[in-house]
Amino acid sequence: MNPFSAAGQDRLLLLLIRTVALIGALALAGLLPAMPQAHAQDAANWTGVWDTKWRGGGAQIKFEQTGTDVKGVYPLYNGRIEAKAEGDKLVGHWFEGDRQGAFTFVQSPDGGSFMGRFDAATAEWWTGVRVSAVEDVRVDQSSPMSTMRSFLQTMNESGADNVPRATGGGMGLAGLAAGLVDVTEADRGGLNMPDYTKLLFTVIDNATFRLWSLPHDAISGDEVTATLPQYGTRISFDVTFRRKNGDWFIVGPPLAQLQAKLAEFQEARGEAVDMVDDPSRLASPRDTFKVLLSGLTEAGDPAQAALDLRNYSQAVRGDEAFLLERYLKKVIDRIGYVYWQEIPDDPKSNTPFVYFEHPAGNIVIGPVETEKGKIWQFTPETLAHIRALYADVEDVPVAPEFAAFASTDPFFIAVASPARSAPACSPAPARWSAGNGRCSALPHWPASSSASSPMR
Repeated sequence: MNPFSAAGQDRLLLLLIRTVALIGALALAGLLPAMPQAHAQDAANWTGVWDTKWRGGGAQIKFEQTGTDVKGVYPLYNGRIEAKAEGDKLVGHWFEGDRQGAFTFVQSPDGGSFMGRFDAATAEWWTGVRVSAVEDVRVDQSSPMSTMRSFLQTMNESGADNVPRATGGGMGLAGLAAGLVDVTEADRGGLNMPDYTKLLFTVIDNATFRLWSLPHDAISGDEVTATLPQYGTRISFDVTFRRKNGDWFIVGPPLAQLQAKLAEFQEARGEAVDMVDDPSRLASPRDTFKVLLSGLTEAGDPAQAALDLRNYSQAVRGDEAFLLERYLKKVIDRIGYVYWQEIPDDPKSNTPFVYFEHPAGNIVIGPVETEKGKIWQFTPETLAHIRALYADVEDVPVAPEFAAFASTDPFFIAVASPARSAPACSPAPARWSAGNGRCSALPHWPASSSASSPMR
């Protein structure tokens, strides 16, 4: 070993220790500029949809980011955000009409959530998590019909009727619905936008109507009105649509008018709307669909609440129910998205509801008398031919003339039956198209003595 080399190494080590100590002392004294953190050099990504909450409320915010500039909207409160991304922070202002305030959000390392504060005087909390539920809902405002379709789908998926269908994102879905409503602050009568939107939905939900019956072609002018009848009564609700900058909106009536109409609907029905929290009490065909599609079934007894299984022995009933439920759901999914408001909700009716007609068999819900009273279930006839119907509608392309409606409206879906050259597509309004070998089937309401029946 070279002694001079060893001595040099000792002197170098001593110099290094002194240098580090000096830098530390200067830093503690504040005489060195702050060293930026590595993760703060790049702005975090805020683009996307966030489910946020604060004390006493919450809303879903959609952020769009360009560089460090971030803008956001949350229609549930007619709010917007303007901010700057600074490392993992988002610093800016929120605006709701004449109200505004400052906020600071700090994003988590995994980018999936944030913690924040707003209103410096009170240091209120504001938190959020990324969500994706609203990404599967397509909002279309090209016509009054499509606007109503979007409104109903977003509110139905949000669980506004106590039957959630989406996996999270309820506030965001309700926020999308609120963005489809054109209402003045004065007409809201002091209600915030979420509560007003929920009331408007509740009134519309008391009606039963076909979406395709709403205006959607060659509309003259920028306003049009449609009548939504309550099934089985003479009461109806006139809803107005308004076109603004090429998009159609639902015009929100004054608060007092909405409240009066809801009371009128409930009085005519004679009882409040069943919230379907008890699967053993299926008061209408609409309830039965909700139980089947939302998974609200009795613990340990899957599917049987919505299915009339009297033709199956107790020994095989459980296994058969499990299979029949899945066949039935597959067929319904193939027909199209189910809007509750297109299915009768009258608990006093005794007329079976034909949801879908096809040469291989129909999908029907009928009343059944039980020890607990009358309930509505998918009929034994429906269950008997559901496998054959499943075989006909599974993995078959939709007819071209109906393709535009394939994902939005069950009344324009065509299903194939290639084994039949000329089946009897009856009763009307079903029809057979020999050109493409398809039978298009439209669900219908049974005849009703009511002058306000959707059939009239």
